[in-house]
Amino acid sequence: MTRPSGDASFKMMAAVAALVTFSNLCLLIALVSNYWIYANGRDGVLYLGIWKGCTVDQCYTQTAGVYMKTIFIITFIVAVLVNVVVLLNFKYDFSTIKGYKKYVGKLMLAFAFLEATGMTHASILFILSVFYSSLHYAYFVGWIAVASAFAAGVLSFYHGHIEPEIEDTTTTVQGTTTVKSESPPPYSVMP
Repeated sequence: MTRPSGDASFKMMAAVAALVTFSNLCLLIALVSNYWIYANGRDGVLYLGIWKGCTVDQCYTQTAGVYMKTIFIITFIVAVLVNVVVLLNFKYDFSTIKGYKKYVGKLMLAFAFLEATGMTHASILFILSVFYSSLHYAYFVGWIAVASAFAAGVLSFYHGHIEPEIEDTTTTVQGTTTVKSESPPPYSVMP
């Protein structure tokens, strides 16, 4: 397999960064929104979210789904940290860190799995609810976050597979190549 050009490699890194950012943004929208399902009007409930359910007059706290909320919040916090690292790669070039792209890919695939677990739990909670009428936008935005995290993971893992990280090497006086990670001698003799 041939290595991609520098331009293609940059585009793949940019695509991964964009997908990670988009996934986090979608997950944030799904987290803060109260519009996961339209309710059927039973007991005056108009719509439900993971945090609140609302009637015409008031909103009440949604106590169900603690597991789902916990997964979403922890995944979001860690995914934001990964997002920062992915964006810092453009400034500090982490291409010398062995397996960096594959690690990002594995993390994003794990986030996609955790988000899918939370979304499946939300689907069961809301669709089997006695208030269910139809799905609202935050439900779909949550699944878009899952798809984006999965796509970022696959693309980053693929990028790491076709373009492994560069070994940081130095050339010695004799013309041989040594790996920079070797420890220097305890003292040096100046000529």
